[in-house]
Formats: sequence, C-alpha cells, structure tokens
Amino acid sequence: MVAFRNAKSFLALAALMSLVVTAPARSQAILGGKIKIESPIDEEPPVAPGVFPCATDAEKEELARLRDSWQSTYDAMQQGQRDIAAAKQAEAAAFDAKYNADFALGQARNEMMRARDALQEARKRGAGAAIGVVYLPQFEAALKKHTDARAAAQKAEQAYIQAAGRRASREAAVESVKKYVIEARQKYEAAADKLRESKRCPPSQSSLPLMRNNFADRWSGFNGGAFVNVSNSRLNITERFAATGLQTNAFSDSATRAGGGVTIGYNTIIGGHFVAGMAVNLGVAGGEVRHPFPPTPFFLGTTQTFTVDLLGRAGVLVAPNFLLYSQAGVSVASNRIQIDFGGTPTDVSKTSVAAAVGGGVEVKLPMLASGGSAMGDPSIFFDYLHRFPSSVGTERAPFTYDFERRGDQAAVGFRFRFNPSATGPI
Repeated sequence: MVAFRNAKSFLALAALMSLVVTAPARSQAILGGKIKIESPIDEEPPVAPGVFPCATDAEKEELARLRDSWQSTYDAMQQGQRDIAAAKQAEAAAFDAKYNADFALGQARNEMMRARDALQEARKRGAGAAIGVVYLPQFEAALKKHTDARAAAQKAEQAYIQAAGRRASREAAVESVKKYVIEARQKYEAAADKLRESKRCPPSQSSLPLMRNNFADRWSGFNGGAFVNVSNSRLNITERFAATGLQTNAFSDSATRAGGGVTIGYNTIIGGHFVAGMAVNLGVAGGEVRHPFPPTPFFLGTTQTFTVDLLGRAGVLVAPNFLLYSQAGVSVASNRIQIDFGGTPTDVSKTSVAAAVGGGVEVKLPMLASGGSAMGDPSIFFDYLHRFPSSVGTERAPFTYDFERRGDQAAVGFRFRFNPSATGPI
C-alpha cells in the first residue's frame, strides 16, 4: 500500500515539474502572442504647421489650436503604448510567479502525502511512542507547509488576474485615444486643405507645405549637375640621394588654376529639416604646379589631370529652399609627374588619395521647377573643399623625388533632381 501511494506521489510530482519547466515558455507566449499590442503606432506623428500668409489671424489661431489638439492626443497615445509595455512585463512576471507558486504547492502536497503515509504505516506497525515523537510532528509540519503554499498559490493567482486586467484596460484606453488622434488629424487636415484651396491668395513658394507631400520630395532622391571651380594647389618637392636617402634639396611652389566637372549624388530628408546624402564629383583641370630653374627650361612638377571626390554630406534646411551643409570624404587624383633636366625627360603617371573636408550652401530655384519631367527642381550651389596632403614619388638616378600636394578648391555649379514628383507645390 505504501509503495503504491509513493508511486502515485512521484507521478504527481513529475507532472507538476513538467508544468513548471514550461512556465518560462508560457510566459514568453504571453509576451509574444496572448497579449496583443499594436506596435509600432500606425498613426504618423503630427506634421510641421503650414504657413498661410493670406489667412486671417483667426484662421491661423484656429489652425494652431487644431494642430495642438492633434499633438496632445498623439502624445497621450504614445504614453499609453509605454504603459501597455510596462503592464505586459508585469503580467508576464505575475504569470511566472503563479506557476512557481503552483509548483511549490505541488511539492508541499507530495510532502504532506508522504508524511501521512508514514504516520499511517507507523500506526499499523504499532510504533508506540515514536508516533507522537516523530511521525505525528512531521505530518503536522507538512500539513502547515501545504496550507501556507495553497494560500500563496491563491494569492499569486489573484495577482496574475489583476495584472491581466490592468493590461487589458490599458489596451482599451489606447484604442479609445487612437480614435481621438484620428479625429484630431482629420480636423487639422481639413482646415489646412480649406486654406490651401482658398482663392483669396495665390500659391506662394515661400509657404511651408505639409512635409509628407512636397517638402521632403524636393530635396530627396538622386541628383546630378555640373560646376566650375578655382583651385589653389601647394606643392612641396623633396629630393634625396637614392643610395643613402639623404635629403639634397627641397622646393615649395603653388599655383591657382580654373577647371570644372560634373557631379552626381543622392539625398534624403531626416526629421523634416535635416538632409543627409553623398556626392561623387569628377573634376577635370590643368592642375599644373611646377618648380622652374630659370633661365634654363628645366623644371620639376606635377599635373593633376583629373580628380574624383567621394563625399558624404550632411546639412540643415535653414529655410525650405536653403540648405547649409558640410561634407567630408576622400579625393582620388591622377598625377602626371614630370622631371626635365635635359636629355630624356621623366614623365610618369601615379594615383594619389587624400582626405577632404569642406562645406557649402545650396539654394533651390522653385520658379524653374519642371513638374513631372525627367529633370527638375534645379538648384545652385557654392562650396569649398580642402584636400589634405598626399604624396607621390618617382626616381631619376641618382635621386628620388617626393611630391607632396595639398590644395583648396572653391566651386559654383547647379544641380537638378532626377524624376521629380509630378505634383507641384501646394
């Protein structure tokens, strides 16, 4: 009889252990499945306020009030989402605590059953004094432990029910607030559309439209253009004896040259007023810097036949059509090295790579926008680029020559955007 009851207790204990082992997995199921949270919020944040120069003060105040209402309800919905996340974690913790308490209750129940079986067996054997000294106190202690564990399990069950209720109520509250967000947005957009469509004032390119319609499109996407530039290059030439590396001469010269090139790039709007992107500039110019040896025709020098600038750009829109930006990257140049001391001249080509930094301004010309054609939204830009020192070298026996070149470039040009939106300004 005792063996049968112990086997039964063992099976009950094993079942409870399997239940508790799966508790973390069930907690994760609550986190990922049972508790459904709509995240991220499928409502866009409020847009920047429009500018309507021909609206009356009362109309402007009403539009500002509607946008403030939109913003406040949207903020409340975001706070509600954060409250749901916190309630979800609390429910998962309560779920784990409930299963841990159930496990402890199962252990206490098994311990009580074993103590009861031992007490009954002792009575059958006629254990006498041992019953009151050993078996009965053990059973009473196990019974108290079981009673306490059952109370703890009931308390954990109630805590879990309350946590689930709080989570459900927060979800219902967010759904309710979401309706107000949609209503506030629709009221604002209707009022803004009414002002834009009013014939009391012609469309103005200086007005700031809803950013999601036109503003971002005018600065986003692929672009191309051309430029002219003026470059000032400084060349330091070091002559060394090839056999020993001992410096034998040094020269320093500079020259200013005009040139031009083409540019292609890509921009994107970040946060409504920030522009980030990249540009590839291919420049062609004479770019020649020489050190002469008058009155002879002899000379040392380099000529940069072309340059390729790979630049990252980041800027801020200080006005809807005015971009102030910085740029940094690398400049790759093809250098023609020439050494003429009489006889057969040295004439070799080598490639150099230099770091480059700079900045500039770009101004959109909206009155020239070409609507839905392949190219449009032209702009003019002015920028500056500093190229850090880079070196190329060659040998003309018995000497070696190192040509270190750095420079500054100012450019003015135009850009247009490929395949601009067919919709004009609002």
